[in-house]
Formats: sequence, structure tokens, C-alpha cells
Amino acid sequence: MSAKLEKSQVDLNLIPTPNRILEVVAQFTVYQWRIYATIIELLEKETKKSFEGGQLAIQSFLSQQTVVLSIPLRKISTHASDYRRAKRSLAEMSKIECEITYSENGKGRVVTGSLFTVDMPLIPNWKSTARIYIHPEVAKLFLTFRRNHKNDPIFYSRFSPNVVRKLTNVHVIKLYFLLCLWRNRDVIYKSIDDLYLMLNIGSKYARFSDFNKHIIRPAYKALLAIGDVWFDIEDPDFYKKEGAKTVGLNFKLLTKRHLESHQTKVESIKLMLINAYQFKDIDLNKIADVFAHMRYRDINLKVLELADKINSSPEIRSPKEYIITSLNNEVKNYEK
Repeated sequence: MSAKLEKSQVDLNLIPTPNRILEVVAQFTVYQWRIYATIIELLEKETKKSFEGGQLAIQSFLSQQTVVLSIPLRKISTHASDYRRAKRSLAEMSKIECEITYSENGKGRVVTGSLFTVDMPLIPNWKSTARIYIHPEVAKLFLTFRRNHKNDPIFYSRFSPNVVRKLTNVHVIKLYFLLCLWRNRDVIYKSIDDLYLMLNIGSKYARFSDFNKHIIRPAYKALLAIGDVWFDIEDPDFYKKEGAKTVGLNFKLLTKRHLESHQTKVESIKLMLINAYQFKDIDLNKIADVFAHMRYRDINLKVLELADKINSSPEIRSPKEYIITSLNNEVKNYEK
């Protein structure tokens, strides 16, 4: 498991969203991705109706001549000084072309163009609200789900607009969308070439070491801190290499469910140390870094190895201290 297992308290309202919406192709800024996420959030009520009852449940909503949504600028601004930037981002976004692919009668199609037109105050403040106008056919792409033969929704994911609004880097937002698309998988593989293309990196980070330093590691830290889905950068199989060259990344996906599972397993190790070696809370605190930074599997294997040595080495007079010292030495090497 990754380092630092505690998660910050972000309101994780996960909205079911058609995959096509998270796969959108658009060169948005951070503020514009926040706007995009907020549009999905403002449509949440209708999305849930559609998810549960199909397109007929939202037919009256889609029959409007224009779908009007009101976005408070404070939703997408972190500080009062950012309201002008938020306003400018909305204006520019109304002119940016994006692509959303979808399926009709089994054939792929693509919608291109700007998502909306916008009406907003000339001088924004914390009370300012922008009105955006979306064509019903565009809203339909956000709201409708493909169905299987049982009429169950398919090809959808869940994501949190609140996470997007907390993120401060375009590449991290795009990686978050990618992980959301595959959150039910254990591992997804992406070649470095595909990642550069998806993230629109171009030639900015020609060396993988720079890409890793400036994109992957910051994304890992940000999603670990506030995301509802993140990846294990410390997994030994994370970097796929051909010789000395890194050619791809194996994203081992982690969610709250994985976190809770890890913590439950860690508690079982602590219980064993308490019962077999009379560990007290003060002793467990001495190896807190071990539980925070090492994967359960590795802790478990090391403890079993130490137990075997203790059982076969009568000269070890203080098993408890031996275990504490050995585990702390192990975690030091583990982090190198």
C-alpha cells in the first residue's frame, strides 16, 4: 500500500456519468475543467432520473428549447480575487471546441463544437452567477446511458465534482478521469506514448524521468490526499520496462474499499503482536511508520520471517525489541 494512508475529508458525492463525458477531448484549463465538473453536478438530479428510469424519465427536461443552468462563480473560484479569472474562463470556454463521441444504432458518431453560450455580469463578485445555455442534444449526451439487454445502464463511471474542484493541475484532472473510467478494475496498463497523447504533453517532457517527476508523482500525491480513487506508485510492477527504458505504467487502482481492507489486515497483524509478543500501545506506536508506509503483504511476510528467527534463535532474549528494531530498519530500506 502507498505511503500515508490518511485521507483528507472531501465531500465525495459520486455521480454516475456516461463514459463518453469523462472521455471528452478538449483543451480546457483547470478552471474550465472545474466548470465542466460543475455542469455535470448541476445536471445530477436529471442524471439520476435517467440512470434509474431511462431516457423517458427525462423526456420533458430534454424537450426544452434550451437547457439553462446557473453557476455561482464561487463554485469554481477558490478566492474572491479569482472571480475575474472564473468569468474569463467561462467566456473562453464558450468558444473552445470539444469532441464527445457516442454510439447511435451501433455506429460511432462524434459531436464537435462549444458546449454552451454564457450570460454573466460585467463586474463579478462573490454573489455573481453565470447563466449557461446548452442545446438539448448536447445535454442528452450528458444525461443518457447506453443499456444492455436487461435495460440496465452500461458504459458509465462515477466521479466526484468536488475532487475536480480541489485539483490544481490539468494533467492530474485528466488522470483522475482516467482512473474513474476504470475504478472497478484492479490494474490498468497505459503505455507512455498513450499517456503523452492523452495528456497532450507533446515534447515538453522528452525524458521519462522528467515526466515522472513533474506529472506522475504530483498526480499520485494529489489523488492520494483527496481523491476517491488513486493508484499505488510503490507497487513493484508500477513501472514496465524494456531494458533500461520505461515503456508503460501499471496503475494498480485503490479506493476507499481497498484502504479499509488494508487497515483491517493491519489490525490483524497488530493483534498477533499483542497476543504473541505482549505488545502494548506504546510498542505499536514505535512501529507506526511501518503500518503507514508498507504494504500489508510485505509487513506480514517480514513479521512471519522474524517469528521464525525468534523461534529458532534462543539467543534473541527480547523478541519484542528485536521485532521493533527489525521492522523499523525494514521500512527505512523500503522507502529508498
